[in-house]
Amino acid sequence: MSTSIPLEVIDCILDHVDNASLVQLCGTTRNFRTAALPRLIRQFLSGIHIRLWIEQHGLIGHRPLDFVWEAISDVNNRLVFIPSKRSQETMCSFSTYDKDTCSPSPSPLIDGLTMVLPDTKTMKRKIESTAYQKDDRISIALMTNEYTKKEYHATAKHPSWSLHYTTWIDPIDNKQVLCPQSFECDWSLPLNMSLKSSSSSS
Repeated sequence: MSTSIPLEVIDCILDHVDNASLVQLCGTTRNFRTAALPRLIRQFLSGIHIRLWIEQHGLIGHRPLDFVWEAISDVNNRLVFIPSKRSQETMCSFSTYDKDTCSPSPSPLIDGLTMVLPDTKTMKRKIESTAYQKDDRISIALMTNEYTKKEYHATAKHPSWSLHYTTWIDPIDNKQVLCPQSFECDWSLPLNMSLKSSSSSS
């Protein structure tokens, strides 16, 4: 004889389950997903902030692109983040021509990622950063005039993610302005960062 566990009981049990286990439960039965997902969103996903660091070597220092959590993609189950209000209101422009060398400017590179994570135990925020080595840095294509996707492919150390953006030319100084549209990543990115933060603080 099969029995079903009431959602109230499941919800009570989930009070003692960590975020990684909640993610696993979301992939099991419909009842577990119904109980686990709202909790996961409330105590973990909704509090995540992501910052990408972009540098144009020799010309422009690090520029931040900030994103806040928005949704879970129905297409690929990835986490979707949208530009923060600050990133929407601040122009992120880059040079395309180096007057000193009379040659095209080097492409901007994403060389770091910072994540702000909620800590349900202390009710404080945890900050973790990753610096990408030379071979792992992502080159940003300018002058595309179209919707562009840049993918960071998973390595042994870092999970995959993708940046979606458009560009346009500022008529005043003829610089290329990067307009972020969204940031998407696998669940493993925030979970790994969270585990890294927990191990460093213990």
